[in-house]
Parts: sequence; C-alpha cells; structure tokens
Amino acid sequence: AHLQLNPSPPFFSPAQLHPNFPRHSPPLVTPASSPHIQRPALPLSQQPSRMGQQYSAPHLKTHSKNIEHRCSLLTNKRQNEIRQSKKKVAKLLKDQKDESARFEMLQIIRYEKFLVAYKLFVLAGRLVADSVGMVTASQLCPAELLDACSTIIFGADRFSDIPELKSCSEQFFLKWGEDFVGAFRLNKDGRVNPQLVKSCVQPNPIKDDTIKYLKYLGKEHG
Repeated sequence: AHLQLNPSPPFFSPAQLHPNFPRHSPPLVTPASSPHIQRPALPLSQQPSRMGQQYSAPHLKTHSKNIEHRCSLLTNKRQNEIRQSKKKVAKLLKDQKDESARFEMLQIIRYEKFLVAYKLFVLAGRLVADSVGMVTASQLCPAELLDACSTIIFGADRFSDIPELKSCSEQFFLKWGEDFVGAFRLNKDGRVNPQLVKSCVQPNPIKDDTIKYLKYLGKEHG
C-alpha cells in the first residue's frame, strides 16, 4: 500500500503499525530469484571485515535496540517542527503569501514522511534486536528478517541522523557480505517497503495533495 498523505487524523492506520513486521508479503526468496541472498556465510575466521572488524552479536543487539530511542527523539523533534510550520503556513495564507505558504507546506509533508520512516525503523530495530541469536546462528539471512534488514540497510545511507542504522548495516555486511547489503541499499529486487521508499522522495509542489492540505490548514487555523 502506498503512503497517502491525509491531514485528518489518524495519520497511520492500524495495519501500517501492526507489530508483526513485515506489513507486505513479497514472494519467498529462492536461489534463482535472488542469488545474493542465498550465498552462504563464510566461517567466522573467513568472514568479510573492514579494518580488522568482524561481526559482533553484542554490537548488533545494542545498535538495533537503540534505533527506537533515536527515532523517539527525532519524532518529538519533527512533531514540534510540524506544529510550528502549520502555524506559519496559516499566517502566510492569511497574508495572501501563497507561494511562501506552499514552500513551507513542502517541509511539513517532508517531515510527515519522515515520521512514517521512523515508525518503520522502530519496528525493524525491535525485530532484529529480538532475533540477534538467529542472525548469529544463520549462514543465510532468515526469510522472516529480510524485510527488517532491508528497511535498516536502505535507510542507513538516507537517514544520517540515525547512525544506528549504519552500524546495523555494517554488522549485516560483516555477517552476510557486500552482495547482500548492496542489493538492499539500491533496492534491486524491490523488496524495500514502498512506504519507506516513498518517504525518501522529495514532495512535489504542484501535486493536488499539497494544495488541498494548504486549504485545510487555512481553515483549521482560520
């Protein structure tokens, strides 16, 4: 399901926030459809390393758990910014400064997309933190963790204000190699949650959603 911006609460449906991650059901990975996923992990002594580093279960556990705390802080920050921006938009509309209001509105839409991404990161981080033992014991990425891993890896290079994503992505590299991480970083097989992909797209200033939202805010703040 694609993300639809709606100024009326609730912004997130129960289905979007269901604790049983993932929320979409892509086909099961097979050697033929995704060979990079199925490449067995090397023994610990032969696993890939960066500057002498090797996969560390404690590090993965710590960083994946900390994703939730980081996202909570950012959520509060963005929500405050959204509230302030809405008031600013209302004033600009009242002063008939429509172009400035539209520009400010784009920031609101952008931040609301970030809120969607933060919730996806929290769900992914929780699942990985609870499954570190499975990660450590598995030569291949378990099918039930593919969506969580793809979410974290895809977000790592796009949300630099959440360094825990990068740290977890590094652990996935050290465990399962560059092919595994690289495929999700570029979303080669389309496995990354569409809502997360959409949250990284810059909002379009001429879309009807933006105009409707501006009218809604004008009425709301009268």
